Amino acid sequence: MSYYYLNRNRQPVGPLTEDELKVAIRTEALVPDTMVTTEGGKKWVCLNTLPGMDDALAAVEGSTMGVCPRCGEEITGFCMPPRCPHCGFEMALPFNERDMLWKNFVFSLKKSLCLRGRATRTEYWSFVLFSGIIQMLIQTIVSMLAPLIFLCCVGEEWLDSEEKQIAMGIAIILMVMLPALLMMVPYISVSVRRLHDIGASGWWIPAGFVSLGTPLLSLLIPEALDNEKIFIVNYALLSLVPIGVWCRIVISHFQDTRRGGNKYGPSSKYPR
Repeated sequence: MSYYYLNRNRQPVGPLTEDELKVAIRTEALVPDTMVTTEGGKKWVCLNTLPGMDDALAAVEGSTMGVCPRCGEEITGFCMPPRCPHCGFEMALPFNERDMLWKNFVFSLKKSLCLRGRATRTEYWSFVLFSGIIQMLIQTIVSMLAPLIFLCCVGEEWLDSEEKQIAMGIAIILMVMLPALLMMVPYISVSVRRLHDIGASGWWIPAGFVSLGTPLLSLLIPEALDNEKIFIVNYALLSLVPIGVWCRIVISHFQDTRRGGNKYGPSSKYPR
C-alpha cells in the first residue's frame, strides 16, 4: 500500500511505501497530526491513526535533534521548538510562520545582536530583500528632502561659501548612508548564523572584511615600489585573496541547510 502526506505548504508528497513513510517521519519532521491518505483514497487522516506508525512516532519524539546553542541541553521532539524548553533561548519562528518572508525579516531584526544558532536561506534572503527595499526608500526620501530641509533651516545665504556647500554635501551623504550603516549589524549577525546553518564557521565574515586590505600589502614589497609592473602584478595576485574569501561567503548563502543538529544548534528545516 502506498501513502501520500501533506507537507508544510499543504502539497501532497508521495507515493511512499510504509517503510518510506516511517523514514519521512524521521527526516522530514512529520508530526502526529500530519495529514496522510492512501493512494487513490479520498479521505485524509492524521498520521498517528495509521496502524504501525506508533513506534516510529515514539522513536522520533524521544530522540535528540541537537543541543541548545546557549545552555547546551538536548532538544527532543518532532520539530525544533521556537524556544529552548530549558533556558527559553529563541531559536526559530513558530513552525507555521517559518516560510513567511516578512516574519523572517522581523525575526532577524530581533536577533540583531545574536551570533548564536542558525539561520535558514529563507531567513537570510528575507532580510536581504526587505532591508534593501527599506534602504532604497529611505535613501530616496532623504536625498530629495535633505537639501530642502537644510535650505529652510539655515537659509540660502548659508551656501555662499564653498566650504559650507561641501559641509552640507557631506552631511547629506552621511544621512543617505545612515540606513545602510544601521542595517550592517543585523546583516552581519544573520550572515554568521547562515554560515552556522551549513556547518561553517562565522569567522568567515570578519575574515572577509580583513581580506579587503590584503592588496595593500603590495606596498610593503620594496621591489614593487620601484617597479610599476611588479606592483601591478603583486596587487592583482593579492586581490585574489578577498575575491576567493567573498566567493566562499556568497556561495554559502545559497547552500541548503545541513540536515540535523551541529555544534551551532538544531536545524529548524531538517531537524534530523
